[in-house]
Parts: sequence; C-alpha cells; structure tokens
Amino acid sequence: MVYTMFSETRRRYTTFILLITSILTAWYVYVPVPEEFEEPWKLRLVETTGRTIRHLAVLGESLGMGDSVKLARRLFDIVMLDYLPSDSNITMKDTSVSDVPIRIYAPIAMGTEPLPAIVFLHGGGWTIGGVKMHHDITKTVSSRLGIIVISVEVPHDEETEIYLSYVDPDSLPDKFKPDDYKRHQPVTVNQTLWNEVKDVMLNSTFSPLLKHDLKGLPNAYIMTVKFDVLRDEGVLYAQRLENAGVPVDLRYYEHGFHGCFNLHEIPGFHVSKVAMEDFLAYAAENL
Repeated sequence: MVYTMFSETRRRYTTFILLITSILTAWYVYVPVPEEFEEPWKLRLVETTGRTIRHLAVLGESLGMGDSVKLARRLFDIVMLDYLPSDSNITMKDTSVSDVPIRIYAPIAMGTEPLPAIVFLHGGGWTIGGVKMHHDITKTVSSRLGIIVISVEVPHDEETEIYLSYVDPDSLPDKFKPDDYKRHQPVTVNQTLWNEVKDVMLNSTFSPLLKHDLKGLPNAYIMTVKFDVLRDEGVLYAQRLENAGVPVDLRYYEHGFHGCFNLHEIPGFHVSKVAMEDFLAYAAENL
C-alpha cells in the first residue's frame, strides 16, 4: 500500500515536472514571425539556437571564460561545422596572406588549366561571422562550380558606418516601401559618439555604396531579401550602379530573411536553396 502511494506520488510529480518543462520550452522556442514565412518553425529553431548560443556566451563571460562575443563566435563555428556534410570533390587549406588568415577551396581534379576564382568576404557585422561559420557557402560554390574560392577572415575590430545621402530610404522604389510608409525624419544623435566615429563612417572604403563615382565597376549580382535590416542598402546600391552604367542583376526574395543564404543545407530552407541555385547559375554563366 505504501509502495503504491509512493509510486502514484512519483508519477504525478514526474508528470508535473514534464508539463512545466514543456511549457517553458514552448515559451523559449516560440517567437512570432510574419505570415509570409514559408517555414516558420525552422526559423524559430534557428533563432532559438542563436539565442541560446548568445546566452551561453554571456554566461561564459560572467564565469571568467573570456569575452562574450569571442565565445559566441567559437560556439557558432562549432555548431555550423559539426552539422555540415563534408565534400569529397574539393580540398581545403588554411593559410594567410600579409598576416590575414584565408581559407582556400579548390577542386580535387584541377588539371593544369587556370581556374576562375571567387574572393569571399564573409558577413557577420565584424563580430560573430567568420570563415568557419560561412563554410557551407564557400564549399558549395567551389564544389558545384569547379572553381577556386578564397575565403577571407575579416578582422573583427571595424566600425559600422553610414552615409545618409546615399542610404536615404525615401529614394527606394515604391514596391519596397510598406503601404503606410512615411518620409523619415532626422533623429537626434549622440554628438560625442558621432565625433569619435565620423571619420570612419564617412570613409567610402567601408562600403561601395558610399563611393561617389561608381562608373567602370564590374558587373554586379546583388541579392536582397524582404526581412533584412540591410535590404534597402542593397536596393539603393543596385540603383546607383545602374545610374552609373554598370550592369546589375538584382535578386529580391519575398520570403527571405537575414542570413538565409547560409542555411541552404542545414536546416535547408526552401528560399535558401532557391537563392543558392540562382547565384550558382549566374556565376557559372559569368565567370
């Protein structure tokens, strides 16, 4: 009798714990996403993974394990590489040029003829991103196109910049503006901070969008997506290139989101696969 009562109490306690755990997990994983997303739960899992890594990095910093940004970068590299399939069609070599780390991808069957090459500068806001984190893109491009890809490890100590005369959202085509769009108003900025960063922020070396004269640049392929804080800069840059007489192929993905180009294998978003195939077709034709 006592054993039966104990078992029943234990079963109820276990059920209660599982219920609370399920509720907390659902609360942590679920984030609202726009209805336009084709695969919302994949996106939620990706977002949850990123958020968990950031939380672990902050915890690691509080425990004296190092800077949270550097810890997050290492964790992202581990997650990305552990789940990406290898590719038997290419070789990979880590080296450096003028003390800048690079990774070179090349087809195994190269032959003696020179091959086209792509120099890849990764994303990540000069903080989280790196060569390892973008391995999925670079290995796929090298393998599928049979070319050399040089992936550059961009330093992580740059400043973010803006040049308002070239990134004015009012200049966007109407199709990129929401129905309730209103002309933006000037905002008050921290003058002390601005004085510290303005020399960098007005430097056209930071971004080609900031360059005054774009004439004579090579043909451009620009990919933009709807759910991306950088979307408008891509569209505006394409406009400026066209105005300067530079041939431009602008691709816009309604269901895309920031960073989706890096997720065509794991977890395999449909929009990511389409974007990758579009780029491979363009590169194969124009290299």
